[in-house]
Amino acid sequence: MKYKFVWQVVEEIGGLMLEGLEKEVFKGFWREVEERRPVVVGVPLHWWRKNWRGFNQAEKVGGWLAERWGLEVGRGWMERARYTKPQVKLKKEARARNIRGVFRIRKKEEVGGKAILLVDDVWTTGETMRECGRVLKEAGASWVWGLTVARG
Repeated sequence: MKYKFVWQVVEEIGGLMLEGLEKEVFKGFWREVEERRPVVVGVPLHWWRKNWRGFNQAEKVGGWLAERWGLEVGRGWMERARYTKPQVKLKKEARARNIRGVFRIRKKEEVGGKAILLVDDVWTTGETMRECGRVLKEAGASWVWGLTVARG
């Protein structure tokens, strides 16, 4: 999707995610989503990368899922404050240093007290998801779950 610039496959990717989430092991996840009605937030790209690619794959997938589940989307709630090297090119130790302090909340009043479902495309070491979760919790989010399309 992101490397071939084909955002139109979001429906197929979202469908595969739903298939996986329908398994018995995810009953707790569904209970939490139904009870908390989280706001869906895609892991942000730096503005330059988003402009170059033409879309943010995490926002596309998150938006598709939110629409299916009847959830609000927190577009623009977070931003990537500085450009970083792509995580995929880094070793585990360098990933944490590369991503630390990169994300910020644009409007804390929107996040405070809210349950958040954070969506990203790939989980490799989890550093990006952990850093986003940390920033959301510091901004007052009451609950943060991470959901990715794939695990690298």
